[in-house]
Amino acid sequence: MRAVVGIAVVGLGLAAACTFMPAPVPPTADLAKIVEATLAAQGINMPPTSPALDPPTLVVVAPTEVQSTPTPVVLVPGSISGSLSYPGSVIPPLLIVAFRGEGGPRFSVEVPQGSATYTIGDVPPGIYHVVAYVVPSASEGILVGLAAGYSNAVACGLRFGCDDHGLLPVVVGSGEAVTGIDPQDWYAPEGTFPPMPD
Repeated sequence: MRAVVGIAVVGLGLAAACTFMPAPVPPTADLAKIVEATLAAQGINMPPTSPALDPPTLVVVAPTEVQSTPTPVVLVPGSISGSLSYPGSVIPPLLIVAFRGEGGPRFSVEVPQGSATYTIGDVPPGIYHVVAYVVPSASEGILVGLAAGYSNAVACGLRFGCDDHGLLPVVVGSGEAVTGIDPQDWYAPEGTFPPMPD
């Protein structure tokens, strides 16, 4: 008799548990229906569902242009230097000129007789051509106005067959001391290099 009562009680518990189980919902149903069915099976009343909300609208905001002040670039003058020569026993007084393009600014230094080197200071960054000119002198045997350039012939070693007398570009960077610029091509045909500036 006890066994029968126990089975009956267990059976009632299973029956009670089965009454609270929601009916299976297809996996494609939306979440609101699943929740509503679950609560209804447990005897909980739900307020009427509100109409579905519209999907959120994507708002694209164009980026605003930020005006930035560029950092000023400070260019520091550099220098050009090199060695000098002359096809004679003594190097005459020379004017060494760095030309920046045709008709552009020029920078120069004058050296006295016998000077074997030169330096042109305070040269702004840029590309230059360098020419040395014999300055007027009272010494005999010196051709006034004769010029020597820093040319392809210098880069070639001024040997026989170095016939390209085109001036080489000299690039001066900000604050750069450019060395080894030797205007020693005295053998170019007349008029090859720019005339001596006034």
